[in-house]
Amino acid sequence: MSDTVPLGSAPLLAVDGFSVRLRLPYGELHACENVSFDLQAGESLGVVGESGSGKSVTMLSMMGLIRGRKEGTLHFKGARMEDLSPLRGRDVSMVFQNPLNSLNPSLRIGKQLTEVLTEHLGLGRREAEKRVLSMMERLAVPEPDKLMRRYPFEYSGGMRQRVMIAMAMLCEPDLLIADEPTTALDVTNQAQILHLFRELQERFGTSLIFISHDLSVVSQIAHRVMVMYAGAMMEMGPSETLFCTPLHPYTRGLIDSLPRLLPGERKKPLASIPGTMPSLIAPSKGCRFSPRCPQAQERCALQAPKAVRRADRTVCCWLYAEGGGPR
Repeated sequence: MSDTVPLGSAPLLAVDGFSVRLRLPYGELHACENVSFDLQAGESLGVVGESGSGKSVTMLSMMGLIRGRKEGTLHFKGARMEDLSPLRGRDVSMVFQNPLNSLNPSLRIGKQLTEVLTEHLGLGRREAEKRVLSMMERLAVPEPDKLMRRYPFEYSGGMRQRVMIAMAMLCEPDLLIADEPTTALDVTNQAQILHLFRELQERFGTSLIFISHDLSVVSQIAHRVMVMYAGAMMEMGPSETLFCTPLHPYTRGLIDSLPRLLPGERKKPLASIPGTMPSLIAPSKGCRFSPRCPQAQERCALQAPKAVRRADRTVCCWLYAEGGGPR
């Protein structure tokens, strides 16, 4: 995404050293470790990584939808809080991956949409219905009156996802978190949903955290990208430079794994990252990617690297630490 967002004096959301431990019957799961980032008003941040890399669980924990032992600090509009649960619905909203699982199958769509406004803004039923219809028109939903009277199962996945986005935006939140919102959609619906997110950001100035394992989708929507692996941040920077000149070996591995469409490259075998994701029950103290890293050093397995600034990038890798390898 080429458009840039002017940086303000204070971010909308500032996260510093956020870690989550989940107590399970067979041990304590280190779901995310020392995650730090900030988000400006109107900015979009893409969060990428393999399945199981901690993208969703990190954001769900920040939203207060997963309970666990949390460390670190969150500041929203300068106010410090343990998580974002007090702001859910009105100031912060979330769109989930599967809208059919998120919508109540036994209630009409209109009932579910108006309930958001009556609960969070205290509107009466008629005023809520007017506001819902207005939002539906903004989202270019055909025949919104008919949609209000129908049930979720009567519509396609793309239309149900539009309903979920409308529900999330009814209170005009400052922050919208979208968790794999295009994964179950075909290419046409995927493009329409991405266009819809861009339009909503322009109209409402909403900040967006977009979670996906699809790098090509994230490159179309995000101003900046954070790469996660096994619950830890590997690299973060502007989408254009991060995808063109990745610094972290894991980021390079993800990009090298993408299919090539240029003539002469189509017959080349797809690259892959050898190995599997490590267990997050009692993980090692070193870099979590070191067992799979082709450039791992001895100290990589012994101590986790700290985040280092390199021009417009933040990278957690011993290759770029002081006294480390290339710069």
